[in-house]
Amino acid sequence: MDFPWWRVVYDFFRRWCRHGYVRELYQRLRRLERKRQGRVAEPTAAVRERVRLASLSR
Repeated sequence: MDFPWWRVVYDFFRRWCRHGYVRELYQRLRRLERKRQGRVAEPTAAVRERVRLASLSR
């Protein structure tokens, strides 16, 4: 199987990042998975704060 030239793939990825498409895709996939697990689509503020504090302590 032939793959496109790596630079073309990388340029598309950079363009998608710049326009927010990668972040949007990640958020949609996260919401779908949380719903599939029977959880609320968006995490609560307390969970977000705990994750933020954990990342700051590293």
